[in-house]
Order: sequence, then structure tokens, then C-alpha cells
Amino acid sequence: MRTRKPVEALELVGRLSNPSKMPTLSWSISAFLCKLGALLARIPGSTCFRCYALSGCYRWPSTINAMDRRLAALELALSSESHRQAWLEAWRSIFAWRYAQTARAIERTGKPPQDDGRYFRFFDAGDHQNVEHLALMIETARTAPQCQFWLPTRETGMLARYLETGATLPPNLTIRLSVPRIDAAPAGKLLALVRAHPTVVASGVHSHAGALPADYVECRAYLNAHKCGECRECFKPDRAVSYPIQ
Repeated sequence: MRTRKPVEALELVGRLSNPSKMPTLSWSISAFLCKLGALLARIPGSTCFRCYALSGCYRWPSTINAMDRRLAALELALSSESHRQAWLEAWRSIFAWRYAQTARAIERTGKPPQDDGRYFRFFDAGDHQNVEHLALMIETARTAPQCQFWLPTRETGMLARYLETGATLPPNLTIRLSVPRIDAAPAGKLLALVRAHPTVVASGVHSHAGALPADYVECRAYLNAHKCGECRECFKPDRAVSYPIQ
């Protein structure tokens, strides 16, 4: 039996983004609102310097309006417990619909559709605004254990404060903490979190092949027209990934 597209649910969460690189839809807000990222974006040698999400199609009025709409939906979800539950239920129906669409496509054609509903990425642009925001996104991933999530973030401190409360992370959520400087290794609190939590992993940026750490997987999208294709390494919690400067 076909499930209907959850139009109302999609509207409630501000609708989804469709980054051209990814094998899945995503959800984003403006990178201009990043807390740590906005500071790093001004520093040459940082992994946020000349951020892709501060230019190009991310400056189009339609994209800006979409990201503002998502942020408003998020702020509404954080305003009360009833709105929070409505947000979580909306995402539960969205993920169930996407997963069912993918299962039917694989049964019919032997391969997933363009939006692979077995996966989802939070933040193809932007980052958490506070710990409450982070906590809600983690709970959102918990609503869909059938789906593997990738959540990239610069906000190591927010994640540390969240975990200090005794909160846990769902096994289907890979939180990828971004190392702040190009050609740098994880250190300090970031390294401690990676070592302490099996679903927290680092990501970096390298300037040349010789700077790629031995235990990192290189993002190879540059060999595939800058698209992920069939690669799903970034969704795996046991994969430290580094992205080459292009």
C-alpha cells in the first residue's frame, strides 16, 4: 500500500533542502548564523574560511527564504512541549515515507531513488544555535531507527555540555565534529569526545595528499563530478573523513 507524501509534516519542519552533492535530501539553516563557524570563516587556514555555504546558490533569495523558514519552524518547536512533540511526529512521518519510497524503488529497479530514504543529513549549511537545538536534532534522529543520520558540526562545546547531562546518543546518528584548522589533527575536547563516544567521529580538511592522516578516508567526490554517488562513508561512525581543498 502506498503511503501519501506527508505534505503537512514537511511544512511543519520548514521543508527539506536538496544539496546537489548528496544522495539524500537534507535540512539546513543559514551559515551566516553559525556561532563558532562565523568566527572561523574570517580566519585564513581555518576549515570554515571561504565556506561554500556563504556564497553561490546559498545567497539566492529563494534559498535564504527556505533557510529562514526552517529556522522559524525550529524555533517554534523549541517554544513549548506540544510544539516539540508535533515536530518529532512530523519528522517520524517524513522519515517513514522516504524509507517506504526507497524500499519500493529498490524492489522495482534494484537501486535507490535520488533521495535515498535510508539516509539523512542534518545541516548541509548552518549549525546548532544552542544546546537545546542540538538536543532536539538528536531526538529527531531517534524517531527513525531505520535511517542512518549524519550530523556535521563545529560546536564541540555544545555537544560536550549535552553529554555532561548524562544524555545518550542514538546508534543510528553519526555526529561528525569538524577539526577547526586545515591539515590539523583532532585535539583537546574534540579528541576526548571522539574517544569516549562510539558514534562521534572527526572530520578534517587537507591541502594535499601528503597531509591526509593515515587513519582518515578521503572524500572522493572530486573524482565523481563533486557528487557522493554511491559513497556513504560520512554516515559511518567508524570513519574519520577528510575533505580535500578544491
